[in-house]
Parts: sequence; C-alpha cells; structure tokens
Amino acid sequence: MCSITWCDFLKSVNEFIELSKTCQDDNWSIVEKDNNEGNTYLVYKQKINVQLDEIGDKVDLIEDLEIEEIHQDLSSKVAQKIKEELFEMEYHVVYSISYQVPVLYFKGYRNDGKPITLEDAWKIFQNHSGDSKSRSTMLSTLTQTDHPVLFTPFLELHPCRTAELLKQMGVSENSILTFLSIMGPFVKLNLKNEYGLAFKK
Repeated sequence: MCSITWCDFLKSVNEFIELSKTCQDDNWSIVEKDNNEGNTYLVYKQKINVQLDEIGDKVDLIEDLEIEEIHQDLSSKVAQKIKEELFEMEYHVVYSISYQVPVLYFKGYRNDGKPITLEDAWKIFQNHSGDSKSRSTMLSTLTQTDHPVLFTPFLELHPCRTAELLKQMGVSENSILTFLSIMGPFVKLNLKNEYGLAFKK
C-alpha cells in the first residue's frame, strides 16, 4: 500500500499551491480550519460543459415522437434535442485519516442553482470515462457523504483503492499532483500540462 502521512500531505499541498501559481492557475486555494490533523484541504472551482444527452434525454425524445415522425429523419430530431449546460463545480482534496490518502470530494450546481444529484454525477462520470458501469459499481466508486471537515453533503470518490493506485504510479515528486492526475479526469477535473512539466525540470 502507498499511504501518506499527514505531514507529507501538508507538504505536498503547499508545494502544489506554489506550483499552481507558477502555472497561473489561480482557481486553487488552501483552506485551514484549524491545526488539527485532517482539517486543511485544497479547493478548486471551475465551470464545465455537460451534454444533456449524456444524462438520458435521447430515450425521452424517442418516446415523445409520433408514429409517422419515426419514419422521418430521426437522427436530426435527436441532434436538435442535444444541448449543453454549464455546471459550476467545486472540488476539495481532503486527507483521510483512516485511509491515510488524499480523497476527492466535489459538488456541482446547474444553471438554475440546483445542486447536481448523485444520479447526475453517476451519469456524467460514467459517460466521461467511456465505460458502461453497473449501478453497484458506481455506488462503490462515487457516493454521497458528509464532508469530513465541513460536515455538509458532498459527493466523494471512494478512497478504498487510492493507496493501491498511488503505489502503482511509483515514487512521486508530489503525491497531490499524482493523485489529481489519476482521479481528477473521472470527474472532469483535468490539470494543465504545465503541472507535469514543472516537475520534470
């Protein structure tokens, strides 16, 4: 297993923040609730485009068509229904005391201010990865839980396999950078190329 200590986590967090400034990525910040273990974490905010057909509109459209319309150009009618919506996302990288690894928590809001549901997140996650996953697989990967510092509902990428994944990556210059490179893309959190290049120098 490749667990990290709280001190290593803090060191990596501070290095990562300095790196984000070098990469001119000012969407990252550190939040320090107090000096207790686990109460300092990273925050990142961004807007992402989500195709609404990714959240299941195609089936509804086909069911709404009249019989004679089915014989017309169905593909163009489906295409007209596809649209994008801008989601406001907030990601937190928090230290798990029990697993001794970073954990990615996030929440998102639609254009009308409504929070995205766990079902929405499953569908976004599922389609973005390109794989078809069962509900039980998604439940074990992406769950809703209370934020360990804020004690408010967040979505969480479950940390049960994080140590194993970090170990497979070998020795890392910065465990936060490695963690985000592995886990971030699953929830559309993609780092700029400059982050990886900076550690190669």
